[in-house]
Amino acid sequence: MKNYETVIGLEVHVELATKTKIFCSCSTEFGGAPNSHTCPVCTGMPGSLPVLNKQVVEYAIAVGLATNCSITQYCKFDRKNYFYPDNPQNYQISQLYLPICRNGGVEIDTPAGKKTIGIHEIHMEEDAGKLIHDEWEDCSLVDFNRSGVPLIEIVSEPDMRSADEVIAYLESNNYEVTKDDANSPDHDDLIIDDVDDLDVLDDLDDKEPDDDDLITEEETEIITQDKFIKETLVS
Repeated sequence: MKNYETVIGLEVHVELATKTKIFCSCSTEFGGAPNSHTCPVCTGMPGSLPVLNKQVVEYAIAVGLATNCSITQYCKFDRKNYFYPDNPQNYQISQLYLPICRNGGVEIDTPAGKKTIGIHEIHMEEDAGKLIHDEWEDCSLVDFNRSGVPLIEIVSEPDMRSADEVIAYLESNNYEVTKDDANSPDHDDLIIDDVDDLDVLDDLDDKEPDDDDLITEEETEIITQDKFIKETLVS
């Protein structure tokens, strides 16, 4: 019988605690009337031009330094095309090729001792709007108040091997982010969520295999585990 190894990497999204959105001066305050915190920029109107919020960059750098990343001296934004009703531009402004932070790591405690979970990158991006599905009227409504709210995405290396290591990593991320006052803790709409990339691999006799030796038996992506994270991190 084969032995298998679980390999887990995370993409953790953090909503930043700025007063205004990433590319416009609209408020990020939670709880406003639908579509009351919007403008031509965050609703994707033709001819509108984004202007980067300086504090978003400062928060991203602070989290990058706290997680032992190298800060990129030259970075840029890219357009990632998503054709969703809650994404008014039909693209998201993100950082695909030159993210602001790279090559970091956080230390966690495991039963076997200390372990470093590598961080591939941290990049800045904008959030999408929010869809409300009305089952009684059989229609969907969209609220663009959240469109353009600033996020950072912390992309780990696939270094975790168990659920306990995932929890320890998330707790470490939560500590590093909140100690720098970068995370917005005022509401439950979106504070931290993550995308789990889960592989089950042949153990290959407990060796550390090269990429060419890895035999992927099962690969799964689990999206938006914010409820799990909030329940885990609340103490």
